[in-house]
Amino acid sequence: MLQIQSVRFELIDTRHTMALLKKARKAARWMKHEIRDRCACHPGLFRAYGHALDRNRIDFFTTPGKHDLTLEGFGGSANSFAFYAIESCNPDLRIAHHLHVPASVQVAIDHKIPCIVMIREPLGSVVSLLSRDFIATPAQAFRHYTWFYEALLPQLDKVVVATFEEITTDMGAIMQRCNRKFGADLKLFEHTPENVEICFEKLKFEEARSSPRVQLDKSILRDEILKSPAVKQLERARRVYEAVLARVEK
Repeated sequence: MLQIQSVRFELIDTRHTMALLKKARKAARWMKHEIRDRCACHPGLFRAYGHALDRNRIDFFTTPGKHDLTLEGFGGSANSFAFYAIESCNPDLRIAHHLHVPASVQVAIDHKIPCIVMIREPLGSVVSLLSRDFIATPAQAFRHYTWFYEALLPQLDKVVVATFEEITTDMGAIMQRCNRKFGADLKLFEHTPENVEICFEKLKFEEARSSPRVQLDKSILRDEILKSPAVKQLERARRVYEAVLARVEK
């Protein structure tokens, strides 16, 4: 009897320890995101952060002499589709991408590297992001969205701004604006069903490799966000979104 009770207590203790470890790991990852986004507007700080805590991805940070194009936007803004569309027509192009930090854009501006900044309305962007990322809270995501675009607002005339709607319907027109603005020579993506399907196949492969096995239902997530206190941060993010749209070149 004593032996059975001992085993039972050990099981309870193990479960308690595992639950604590899970919470600690989640808290550590959340804190890492906070530190990352606090450094996101400062090239020197972000490089230091990347070399210390994100060595696998710091190579995608804009580096003069190493990159020919910078492609950046907040998460959930069709970043991957834009990347695969450009890469499919320009396989030798060296692209800085997918860091989701304004610091990478700032380096491109400072060194006159062609740069495309992508944007999607904040609710759709955050829902897409959180359906694949269990770390950030909605309030945190909207706050980071606002930081990202507020940091870039004063210099949007030095980049090409691309909306989610245009990326997903006419990526070639965005690339043409990039060529015109920077004197670049990008081969243009033709938005045919066949070419779009190729990009989506690459997207599916990427998501299968990097996303959680279980993704949250986007419609349920959207409803939960709209009923939460995060709507205050959403309203501020929407104002920034409208300010950016006013600067989009046609």
